[in-house]
Amino acid sequence: METNHGIKLPNDSMIECPISYKLAPITIGGATFPMDLIQFHLSDFDIILGMNWLHVMELRLTVKILRLF
Repeated sequence: METNHGIKLPNDSMIECPISYKLAPITIGGATFPMDLIQFHLSDFDIILGMNWLHVMELRLTVKILRLF
């Protein structure tokens, strides 16, 4: 889909991302989730998942923190 998205990078620069994908299937641990994706080039990562998909899918995470001292 052709739309313009502005993405702010950690170094505070902005890049324009004209390509996005609506409800692209992403499989994590054997479960498939439809996610909206924005395509742009990063040299160190294949995909970055934000937190929006958790809200859209109405998922809740339970995290147990174990600290060893």
